[in-house]
Amino acid sequence: MSFDMSARKGPLRGRAAYEEDVRLNPTYDNGAPRPGWDELDEVVQWSWSRPLREERLAAQGEAGLS
Repeated sequence: MSFDMSARKGPLRGRAAYEEDVRLNPTYDNGAPRPGWDELDEVVQWSWSRPLREERLAAQGEAGLS
């Protein structure tokens, strides 16, 4: 499975980004299917829902926080 960050870029975030990533990579390297969004731990869902590091840094720069 290759991790493709494109699923987290643009308007997709959270459930939509995860489901798009699962559509692109439906299984792990060992062939096991990836779980659906509702089966993910709360922390994993949060991770998919937060802005990317680049977006957070840009927002800090725009707010004069860098």
